[in-house]
Amino acid sequence: MTHIQRLLGLAAVAVALLASGISAARANDQALRIVATIPPYAMLARAVAGENAEVAAMVQRGHDPHHFDPTVSAMARLRRADAVIRNGIGMRPVEDHIQRTAGDPSLFTVAEAAAFEPIRGPGGETNPHIWLDPDVMAQAAHALADRLGQLRPEAAERFAANANAFGETVTSAEAQCRKWLQELPTRKLVTFHPGFDYFFRHFNLEAVGTYRDLAGNEPGSRGIAELLATIRRHQLPALFREPQLPANAARSLAEEAGVDLAVLDPLGFAEGIDGYPDLLRYNARQVRDAYRP
Repeated sequence: MTHIQRLLGLAAVAVALLASGISAARANDQALRIVATIPPYAMLARAVAGENAEVAAMVQRGHDPHHFDPTVSAMARLRRADAVIRNGIGMRPVEDHIQRTAGDPSLFTVAEAAAFEPIRGPGGETNPHIWLDPDVMAQAAHALADRLGQLRPEAAERFAANANAFGETVTSAEAQCRKWLQELPTRKLVTFHPGFDYFFRHFNLEAVGTYRDLAGNEPGSRGIAELLATIRRHQLPALFREPQLPANAARSLAEEAGVDLAVLDPLGFAEGIDGYPDLLRYNARQVRDAYRP
């Protein structure tokens, strides 16, 4: 091989490597960047968009979406996002930071994409915790696949297949939850906050009292007395709190009632929750174990 041939061969290799680098960079540019307001919607996004998408949740461990201030890095991710997933009802402390108009195709609103029967508080306000209804999330998965397919038409079929697979895993988890919850000593519960009303309704459970209302108001002495009477009247074995909310008041109420204090996690921060089906199973197990004789 002559010196010139060797140089030409090296040049060809360099061109090939450069082209490969450019293709990889373009592929990275095509990766969907998705920001979800809360972790369950980030779980939904990962399931539908697939492992190549960059997905982040605005609300992180230790934070309450009802009282929320984003970090600088969270706002930077939000500005760069190709798609933003929000609840659409009752979560203004988080959603007011999104700064995208309702007609923006990059803004996906679960409350508009899924049909559901609203559960309302005493003042007529809609309970916003719709993501804890598996039917809502299964519908949202297909609607999100359609929306992402509009943003990345070349991957539309893959998104649709992922949504179908997500629905199957949710159905399987739902069946397991029903099995765990079918033989409870009572189907009535008292919670610290009305975060699980959609979950309870779906699995034929009933919240007969909460410490805080939807607006976050705490009861006076009369309200506490009524809660204690409710717990004793229904012979409930436990009171349920949520990990993102202060525990002291719930602990005091449980001690006064003489019942256990258990935990339900609406956001999926507990260890072992990696996806939405895990979130369903975790909370069903928590009820089963707290109520087990």
